[in-house]
Amino acid sequence: MADLGDHHRLFLQSLMCRKICSAPETEELYHTCCRNFDIEGDQFFIRLNGELSQNINSINKHIKPLHMEIRKGLAEDTGMQYYALVNTTESSISRLSSDYSSADLELFKKILEKVVLADNGVISSMVVLNLTHELEKRMSKKEAEHLLARLVEDKWLIQEEGEISLSPRTLIEMDKYLKEMFGENLQTCLMCKQIVLKGKSCKDCQIKLHGHCANRCFQGRGRAQCPRCGCDWPDHSPQQITGV
Repeated sequence: MADLGDHHRLFLQSLMCRKICSAPETEELYHTCCRNFDIEGDQFFIRLNGELSQNINSINKHIKPLHMEIRKGLAEDTGMQYYALVNTTESSISRLSSDYSSADLELFKKILEKVVLADNGVISSMVVLNLTHELEKRMSKKEAEHLLARLVEDKWLIQEEGEISLSPRTLIEMDKYLKEMFGENLQTCLMCKQIVLKGKSCKDCQIKLHGHCANRCFQGRGRAQCPRCGCDWPDHSPQQITGV
């Protein structure tokens, strides 16, 4: 990391502490690190028009020997880009063993499975609590409630109105694990090429799109048609894209 300055190192440490940041938060974090070292006019991060990703690639070249990488992913609901600093030598599941018990990890793995195999990428919190009956190591529903709250607080899961889904952090850091574990049961979006759990599939050719990707794909068209086979896309209503 000889070619990186102190502000770059502070940026990496800050990103690690925050676990995951949206693209605007990542840009602001970098500029804050620059200001802390009285660096003005640093053009390493300029705008969110593609230059952010380009320059993060430059950082990644320096931290690759340390088995670290800044990875990018999307929030499935909104299309907002997120960045996380990950360790490339360990699977996320093995890394979590220092923070969670073996029973906790067993339940988390079952949650991952249920969400991935759900048609819409969402399960109810009641389903999560009922998974305690399937664990090899006993866990009460009260303990499962506390674990669920912790997984949400640590940004591994999203909980909204009693529904549980995978967070951008999980989709970024566990991309390889999810693909290895679930194989053909896991689809990637035709447009953004990232894992898609919350999305819709073409009834004919079975490709799948995120809602925000479908919105971009069909924008300005008279009809929403599958980009691969041309069939009418099921129940499409445009979504607001909140960030890139």
